[in-house]
Amino acid sequence: MKSIFIFSLFLITALCSAQAEEEIKLLLNERKKLEMVQSRIIDSISQIDTKIQEIKSSEIKLKIKDSSLIAYLRISTKIKDEPTALGKPLATLPANSKVIILDYSEGYYHICSDLICGFINEMWVIPSQELRQYVDIKKGKPTPNSVSNFNYNSRQTTSKKQTQKRVTRPSKIYHTGPRGGCYYINSKGNKSYVSRSLCN
Repeated sequence: MKSIFIFSLFLITALCSAQAEEEIKLLLNERKKLEMVQSRIIDSISQIDTKIQEIKSSEIKLKIKDSSLIAYLRISTKIKDEPTALGKPLATLPANSKVIILDYSEGYYHICSDLICGFINEMWVIPSQELRQYVDIKKGKPTPNSVSNFNYNSRQTTSKKQTQKRVTRPSKIYHTGPRGGCYYINSKGNKSYVSRSLCN
């Protein structure tokens, strides 16, 4: 009787062990399947990210197409998703990075650089006379004060990769953009294009 009990106990243990091993095999197979699905999902996400970057790149090229207001950063700077101190950082640009200014509001520039656009505080941008004039216009300050700081008499100004010719006419300053277009900054701080002959 005792031997039957021991044999039954051994048989139950063996069956339980075999059943556990079978369950483990099934779970491992399920895990492999899920890992394959996960790998496909990660690949799909990567392809979507690439397409998003391509679209963003096209949008950025459209945004900066007509903008020739360029600035450089004082130090390594975080680009944020909104023009506040609490904005979420999108990327970090190294010191002396070139950025294209799209807009200005309440101490923040809306800028683009390479494949990203966002906002940076004005304190991180190296100031220039052109930037000061742009900010004055955006703040609604009278333009004669800001213009009087300049000595515009058909003067040439050279930045690192771009040459602009500025010509003064009564009450307006005309700029020649990188593609030869002639424009002036209007009272709202936006570019107004005019005949090229006005820049000659």
